[in-house]
Amino acid sequence: MNIKILEILVDRNNEKGPEIFHEILGVLHRAVGNSHSQDHFSFEITKIGSRIRFFLVCPKKYSDFLANQIYAHYTNVEIIPVSDYLSGIPEDKITV
Repeated sequence: MNIKILEILVDRNNEKGPEIFHEILGVLHRAVGNSHSQDHFSFEITKIGSRIRFFLVCPKKYSDFLANQIYAHYTNVEIIPVSDYLSGIPEDKITV
């Protein structure tokens, strides 16, 4: 697989509040939004258990660059590579 899934963990006590994700989306858009490539990116928000979790799915070749862009703007986030978080959920439990 040529993609990487990054989980973005934000300190609940961050001073920017929920607006930080709007700003992160802006950073990502400025970084890759004007690209004419056929690469695909997704920013995913999901609830797993009792937690809201945030994931960035991107081509591996962009993962370090995008993580660094986020770190440059938001030093209080943690970004960790994770496996496909949907792979452990039975098909009959996934709804769209």
